[in-house]
Amino acid sequence: MRPRPKNLKQIMREKWPEQASSQKINNEYNSELSNELELYLPENLHKQVSIEGFKQGLLELTVPTATQLLVLNRQRSQLISQLRKNNPQLISIKCSVKPVSQQRYNTAQPTPERKLKNQLSARSRQHLEDFLATAPEELKGALERLLDKKSN
Repeated sequence: MRPRPKNLKQIMREKWPEQASSQKINNEYNSELSNELELYLPENLHKQVSIEGFKQGLLELTVPTATQLLVLNRQRSQLISQLRKNNPQLISIKCSVKPVSQQRYNTAQPTPERKLKNQLSARSRQHLEDFLATAPEELKGALERLLDKKSN
């Protein structure tokens, strides 16, 4: 009986053990897919969509916001049919949100500019105080705390 044929990973490990990395092969394949993906995506999604992986016919795409996910989901059926022309092993596309790190947006020390944004204007304060007189009990406590906090 003949031995079972070897797959690409096994051949790569035998020929070049120091360079054989399935991650490298996967990244090269993903870069081809990402180039092809750019052709079929709307221009506003080119930079936002990233490929998380391609495994067993499932292409996993991520975007930073839910609104972009909605746009991507609308394009998904067309995208599958276009990508299947060159990648017949593609079965489905899974889209998910992977938010950008919030660290770069939040600073440890509030800047004076941010402090100004957190203060109520005199007109807003007056509207809240007028509403406070007729507000239900559940809201009164919260509104009073808001007025006290924003006055400092």
